[in-house]
Amino acid sequence: MSVEDYGSSLGVTAQAVHPYEPIKICQYMEQALANLVNTLHQSPETFVHELGILPAEEHGL
Repeated sequence: MSVEDYGSSLGVTAQAVHPYEPIKICQYMEQALANLVNTLHQSPETFVHELGILPAEEHGL
């Protein structure tokens, strides 16, 4: 996992071995970071273990 700081945005890249998919790892990281930022703004008292990492399309699977 590599995280690039572009100043006003971040970029993530991942390398993985089969059967893991780099794109999935990046999606999980992006979701976790987005949830962390939103939670810090809206409910800073929330515990880290309460943050979700699954993208919305995987919640029902």
